[in-house]
Amino acid sequence: MRQLKDLMACSEGVAFLAERDMFVCEAEFAARLQAPANGALAAYFEAPQGKPVYALQQFYTDCTPSMLDRMALLRGLEQRPACFPFFLWIDTDLAGSDPLMLRVLWTVFGKPVSLRLCPAANDVRELRFIPVEPAAVRDALAKLEVYVSQSITGRKKATRARIRERLDTLRDVLLPDPPGVHSDLNHRLSCFLLNNQAELNPRSVRVSELLASGLLTAPVNDFINRLDDAIRVFNAAAEALKTQDIEPHVKPLAPDYLPLHVSCTECRRRLRLRRETQGVDQFAAARCRCGEAYRFHLGSGHLSIDSIADDADWSPDVSLTLFLNDLVSGYVAGASSGAYYGLVMAEVLQQVFGKRRAPILLPRLDGTGASSGLLHRYLMEGTGG
Repeated sequence: MRQLKDLMACSEGVAFLAERDMFVCEAEFAARLQAPANGALAAYFEAPQGKPVYALQQFYTDCTPSMLDRMALLRGLEQRPACFPFFLWIDTDLAGSDPLMLRVLWTVFGKPVSLRLCPAANDVRELRFIPVEPAAVRDALAKLEVYVSQSITGRKKATRARIRERLDTLRDVLLPDPPGVHSDLNHRLSCFLLNNQAELNPRSVRVSELLASGLLTAPVNDFINRLDDAIRVFNAAAEALKTQDIEPHVKPLAPDYLPLHVSCTECRRRLRLRRETQGVDQFAAARCRCGEAYRFHLGSGHLSIDSIADDADWSPDVSLTLFLNDLVSGYVAGASSGAYYGLVMAEVLQQVFGKRRAPILLPRLDGTGASSGLLHRYLMEGTGG
């Protein structure tokens, strides 16, 4: 099945994407930007006349080439009139969903190795609720020093001294007093690497900050009040892409689907909420493995997540980009988000809500960027490795 990069690699595919407001050319993308339908996010950034354009990414322990590509595009857009680029850090995803969220990855003698920064039990939580264990971080850094030393060539004595100095600097970045939580640890590391190795550090905000501001509550309420229609169109759009031999990067939504998670108050496990109906009333419910049960009343006519927002630590799922649509002017997408937001969710926005999906700028997806992240560059620079 064709991927987004396949469509971007041929003129027919580029035209197909452009018809859907998805562009590989920055100038064409910028020409399509309009003021957001809802100016609340621009006001949040104290840029009421701006056109917010964003990219997003989970907090990683490294800055990957694809992340740097999108940040570079945001920096270029700063020169466009009224354009207001920002980077959205996702601190609300399941920590175990990506190995770079709680691990440092390295390659030794051609084989990948993985160094955990905290126990595996934390994989079921969100980064913002995982406390840093300094002993685990120090242990990972000690192992990393060994692996990095095995990766160098040339005059090893002097090189090892430089590496040890750089690791000492990393230790200071990762373990302030108090050590905090892992979303803060990854953020500190990302900013350090971006500033020192890429001269990139865009204006940014965290998803948890947007949740606390209340900016996402109304879009979620709009969505759940048309939930059955949204599920139907979403599933149909994904199937339609498959018939065109295009990978949608999504699975079908179940009838009890809700775009919401909550974190258990007892063990902090991230739980997906499911929709339940009792008579005319609808509820969002979940049960944790620790035994705690959660049930929030959504309403009997007009539905609302107010009871969830008031009483729980909640987070959106992959539909986050849809909830941001009215608040932004454009989006710099990655490979999978470009497909599901640009092609699948666009149909939901248009057919169910009668809305225009914000234009999308697609970065290079051909793998011609740097072969490794900034952490490797920082540690190995000048070592011959």
